[in-house]
Amino acid sequence: MHTATQSPIEAARDKVHAVCMYCHAARLNKTTWRVLPEGTMPSRQVSHGVCPNCYDQAIKQLIFEMKSLTA
Repeated sequence: MHTATQSPIEAARDKVHAVCMYCHAARLNKTTWRVLPEGTMPSRQVSHGVCPNCYDQAIKQLIFEMKSLTA
């Protein structure tokens, strides 16, 4: 159940760990991603996501590929 200061989306995010599909880091809170020790699973439900570092790398790669298609 969400509090008066949380939106339903924020309340749901508190119940689910996003795990980066590239590096497998888990989102621990709104701003913190950390690679968990091997064999460790978050205590909450897990969903896919992309951590900020991998997102930046993926966008750079996408831009590079798009430029090579138009060159």
